[in-house]
Amino acid sequence: MDDQLLDRITPQVDAVGQVQGTVYPLLNRLHDAGFVTSYWEVNDTDRPRRIYQLTEGGRQELESFQEDWERFSGSVTSLLATIPKKHNDRTRDDV
Repeated sequence: MDDQLLDRITPQVDAVGQVQGTVYPLLNRLHDAGFVTSYWEVNDTDRPRRIYQLTEGGRQELESFQEDWERFSGSVTSLLATIPKKHNDRTRDDV
């Protein structure tokens, strides 16, 4: 896999767990489902790299996921807005 992708996502998922142990199996599942294609890029100066690209079906799936995610995250945001914020002046008995 292109190390550039790992470089971009590592800071965002470091707190969650191992990046490579998650990304490679996910890319394999996406490839098996037809959402990505891949090929090896080989040159004389760098080590071989596997390059992944979204297929048209992958783009459609991504758009659908983004729409679903926006609805879901909006619902969670609305729900969280209904929860009263903590007040600093509470005593231990109030909690």
